[in-house]
Amino acid sequence: MVIFGLLRIRKNVPVYFQQQKYQSDEPWIDESWAIPSNIVAPEIVFLKHSLRVEGKRAIHFDLENVKTLYAALKHLSPAEASNERLWSYLTHSTFWKYMHSRWPIEATDEEELPDGEETKKKNPLNRVETRYFLSGQKAPVRNGLARLWWFGYTTYDEALDNPWELTENLLHNSDLTLNLVERNFSRNLEFTKAILSTLADIKKNSPDFYNRDRFRELMKYFNFAGGMSLVDLINLSDVRDTVRKKLTS
Repeated sequence: MVIFGLLRIRKNVPVYFQQQKYQSDEPWIDESWAIPSNIVAPEIVFLKHSLRVEGKRAIHFDLENVKTLYAALKHLSPAEASNERLWSYLTHSTFWKYMHSRWPIEATDEEELPDGEETKKKNPLNRVETRYFLSGQKAPVRNGLARLWWFGYTTYDEALDNPWELTENLLHNSDLTLNLVERNFSRNLEFTKAILSTLADIKKNSPDFYNRDRFRELMKYFNFAGGMSLVDLINLSDVRDTVRKKLTS
């Protein structure tokens, strides 16, 4: 999707919406909006039919789809994976049917949103901007496809017996996912992995450990701490101790 094509779509989203294009079962952008071939690798063609979609929603297959997409596109650099043209093109073309299943234009009560954003469910145009494009500081983890790559990038660890262990803990439930990856400190991979590995340890001894209110308070605490000091300088042992203390005491 060349820049002109991207801007054209963005500018005319309300028009396309009125024309029922975003409600269409089939993609509708033309080939002149294609992005450079050196960004869209051959793996994309394979992935078109590999992301799991069953029934009306694909919400329950996020973990499986993270593994599928990230495993195929691990070669992307963070800079390439932040390319708005890449994900905006793919959401509007190759993965249109996946997007309609996982992120239908009309949101349902099944979708979780961070604190204070529940009203956004009522605005389908905002949903298009958030899920079908890359918009705002948290865009990579909100775009319907980019989020799958970034979840994998943040958590995949070949040093573990199960490289996907932290991924599985991140996607333990949607509330945990949102309240971890949408915090500013989540950009620090080691900091985030320290939290997730501690959650994994707690979960082994107490499978039902998760408490929504406690976890949200913990994430707010870390976000505040990260704002007061450089996250890179925070001792990871202290991070693990804080997680255990606030979630198990």
